[in-house]
Amino acid sequence: MKIGNAIRIFRHLKKMTHKEVAFQLGITQQAYSKIERDESSISVERLIDIADVLEVDIKQILNYSSTEETIAAASSENSLTPANPSLPSRLSTDRLSAKKLQSMHETITEENILWKIIEYQREEMEVLRNEKMELLKMLQQLDLLKKL
Repeated sequence: MKIGNAIRIFRHLKKMTHKEVAFQLGITQQAYSKIERDESSISVERLIDIADVLEVDIKQILNYSSTEETIAAASSENSLTPANPSLPSRLSTDRLSAKKLQSMHETITEENILWKIIEYQREEMEVLRNEKMELLKMLQQLDLLKKL
């Protein structure tokens, strides 16, 4: 399951329409629909906004989108064979249970979320630094004007 499908499920649980969510996000209904269909890339910032609108934690969306894929892969006999190049060879011989695979995937997903949050916070800090510099310049100009 992709992130868009997980978002759609949480939207349905919240009993909201595309139009309502799109309005709260400040985007068109078509743009929001593309997010749910995974036809448009989604930034961490936008995902945080969507999670806020749907009143869920961003981790819930990301974990939900990966959990079903992980369980489906573990339950399929073909998913754990050497013929499937998407899995490392050490996993193909080790018959991992769905629970173990899910646990591994959740750990990886949580780490990815944390890195994305750190990246987002660094960007926010840079914006704040720039705004601070602009404000300091304005204060200096104001002080110069007062002296005249």
